[in-house]
Amino acid sequence: MVWRSPWRRLLDDLGRDLPALAAFLGLRLRELLRRNFSGELSVPAFWPRGLIVWFWPLLLLLIVGVLLLPPVLLLRHGSAPAEPPPAPLELPLDPLPAPGSVPPALPEPVVPGPTAPVTAPPLDPLLQLFTAAADADLLRTARPQPLQGRLQLQVQPRFLELPADERQRRADGWLQQTRAMGYDRLELLGPQSDTVGRSALVGDGMILLTPTPP
Repeated sequence: MVWRSPWRRLLDDLGRDLPALAAFLGLRLRELLRRNFSGELSVPAFWPRGLIVWFWPLLLLLIVGVLLLPPVLLLRHGSAPAEPPPAPLELPLDPLPAPGSVPPALPEPVVPGPTAPVTAPPLDPLLQLFTAAADADLLRTARPQPLQGRLQLQVQPRFLELPADERQRRADGWLQQTRAMGYDRLELLGPQSDTVGRSALVGDGMILLTPTPP
């Protein structure tokens, strides 16, 4: 007698019994379908008699839907896109001066003594690059935005009082200085923080806008 593994015998038995089991289940399924469509299967009393053949198929679909709903929700939740990371904070950075240019030296702070007057705080180093002798009273603040490649200059009220051709000349000169510092765009803000000029998107030069009346 040849020894055979119990697992091998079990697999052989299943191989012989599976076709018979499939045939038996097929016969039972056809019998249920025949009895259902002939109205022999019992249904609840509230179910309409005209729809009696649809009770058990609809109930089967409902059970299958309830069983499949949790896995579907789990897959949808797992495949949901992650929330975008928060936008980085924009910190003003002092841009490097253009090659070959020498930034003006900062005035040394005066330490107040018993009789020495207190001096005004020094200007923003970035703003000092624009405040030449002729522009000293035309600009108020400089607001660098290096992540956008943009620099904002807020002008004094006196700038808006200049003739149109003079304002255009000053603005074009500031744009050249801005691009020499590595910025692509320049925006001019009025005393009320409204936009009074910006660099042209097509071509070169500045586009000056009509300032908002105070």
